[in-house]
Parts: sequence; C-alpha cells; structure tokens
Amino acid sequence: MANLKKQADSLGLTKLPKYTFYCQPKGIKKKFSTTKPRFIYSIEDYLKGLDQSVQEGDSGSARTVKSHILAPQAGLFLETISKIAGFSAMSADNYVSEINIYTENTDLVKNIVKILNNQWEDGIIPHIDFNKIQKKFGVKRDDVINAWNSFLQ
Repeated sequence: MANLKKQADSLGLTKLPKYTFYCQPKGIKKKFSTTKPRFIYSIEDYLKGLDQSVQEGDSGSARTVKSHILAPQAGLFLETISKIAGFSAMSADNYVSEINIYTENTDLVKNIVKILNNQWEDGIIPHIDFNKIQKKFGVKRDDVINAWNSFLQ
C-alpha cells in the first residue's frame, strides 16, 4: 500500500491539485483483517471502467484504515483515511473518512463525489456527523459542507 503512494509520488500525481472531502460511509465491509467503507469498492469500479491499470491497496491499524487507489492512465490518485469514531468497529455509524483526490481532471472529482453522494436518496450531507468529523480530523462543519457543495452543483 505504501508502495502505491510511492508510485503516485514518482508519477507526480501527488503534486496535482488535491480535493478533500469528509464523510461517513453508508456501509462497511470486512475483508480479511481489514474493515473499510463500501464506497471504496464503488469508486474503484468506476475508475476501472476508465483505466484498466487501476491498483488499490489498504493498510492501517485496528482503529484507522488507509486505502489507496492509483489510476495512472486517468491521472488520479485517491487516498482515504477511515477512522473509528465510536465503540464498535462493525457499525458504519462509527466510521468517519477523509477522502483526498489528486487530479487535474475536475470531471473525475465530480463523478466520484456523485458516487459518494448517491449512497443515500437524500444525499450525503444529512448523513454526516459533524461532531465526529471535527473530533477525528479537526475540520469544521462549514468547511465540510462547502467542499461537498462545490462539486454537487
């Protein structure tokens, strides 16, 4: 997984504009010893449709999981940091995620934001626990909402 970040660095993808979003997943999936948000799989499927060379990997500890998706042909690197913000690791309500998207292609960012937003019929913003986001990542409610709204219009 750290290898994907090094690959992205060597390709110059981490020097591209960075777009950051914070959210909570609608669901989580346990895979081997890692529990991660289901939206990672949706984003990966979307990017595989654009770039057959997509690679993904995970690492982390019991309470923090990092996921990386590298799409070199599409010119995108995505890094997600998901933290447990509650007692149970098996409840999606207890996860908060920071999603960093590195790309010059804002259409890719818009499409990824739509994938995340479409997890819920009424959109993602009503389903964000801003107190948990602020506690785990130090980001204020207005900054989270403004980032989402800038790509949901």
